[in-house]
Amino acid sequence: ELGTALKATAHPVPGATTLDDGAGVPDVPAAWRWLHAGHRAGRFTIRALADGANRSHGTAAYRRDGLESPGDTLQRFAVTSLDGQPFARLLLRSDAPWLRGPFAMEFDGAPDTVALTYDPRLLRDPGLHVGTVWARPATDTLGGAAFGLTSTIVVPYALDQPFSAKRHLNAGQSGRFYFRVPPDAGGLTVQARVADPDRHATLYLFTPSG
Repeated sequence: ELGTALKATAHPVPGATTLDDGAGVPDVPAAWRWLHAGHRAGRFTIRALADGANRSHGTAAYRRDGLESPGDTLQRFAVTSLDGQPFARLLLRSDAPWLRGPFAMEFDGAPDTVALTYDPRLLRDPGLHVGTVWARPATDTLGGAAFGLTSTIVVPYALDQPFSAKRHLNAGQSGRFYFRVPPDAGGLTVQARVADPDRHATLYLFTPSG
């Protein structure tokens, strides 16, 4: 239960996604109070199913080149309890406007499937889109989320024409840009310039596989 308590009481990092900071910054005193309050979150395994352009076989869905088609708006997750039936009803809430799920799910302890939907109108802008549907016990909403169903959708910039962008980054902050390199391209040139001569930046280039 200690790990669950730390996750349930952690403070999210402003501007960071679940992929960047997980549950957030741990708050040990709050986790101690959570344990003494008798909360029960249960333990679950989550698996993203093979829907649309999802390329993940793990706990979260991952589309690395946007939506496969206008109809690629469904993502299902298999949810299995590891400790029997800790509660009978879960309330679901999304933290992203483009990600939707049912209001609640009735849980009888048997493996279940949760179907989420994407709004393609809100996934047109290039960049990293991360959203999670959080499931909380209906009888103990103050106890935090029992689990999360996370979807990551990368919408890359096209490189049919040279790409140029300006962005202000504070010290220690990072900026991400995603590109779809044409299959017949003979090479790729990337440059980063810093306006202030007293500052410097480091440029990293990654392939989709990391």
